[in-house]
Amino acid sequence: MVVYGPEESDLGMMEAAFDKLETETIDNELAEAGRGHIQGSLDDELIQTVGGDPGEDAATVQYVGGVRAAAAAGSIVGAQTAGLEIADKATNIGGATTVFVRYPTGPDGQIGWLTYLDSTQGCFVEDTSITATTLNRTLS
Repeated sequence: MVVYGPEESDLGMMEAAFDKLETETIDNELAEAGRGHIQGSLDDELIQTVGGDPGEDAATVQYVGGVRAAAAAGSIVGAQTAGLEIADKATNIGGATTVFVRYPTGPDGQIGWLTYLDSTQGCFVEDTSITATTLNRTLS
């Protein structure tokens, strides 16, 4: 997956920028040329930060790790409350800034976490005795 994403706090400015890109011939030509390098379709999405602040990390980040989930019907408030707590604990346990986000476009209840990383070192669990259950207990 290749992701391009401007970090913009003003939705109106983003809309204006994307409107301009849509009318640019060079942008459309590049998009068409890129289709030969992807499998499947192109998707765009809007991600809104609910909690956490990448702060200075965002300027030097090399990688962003992401996890996405869907809140159960009728549990969006509870899921967002738990999501904020998980982001805070993940930041404290892992040392890398984790923010909690929601996806206001697309299917209802889409939430997620983005972790800002300087490298991929430490991203992969090499100890096979550590399981998802163990990690769940750590976050609880």
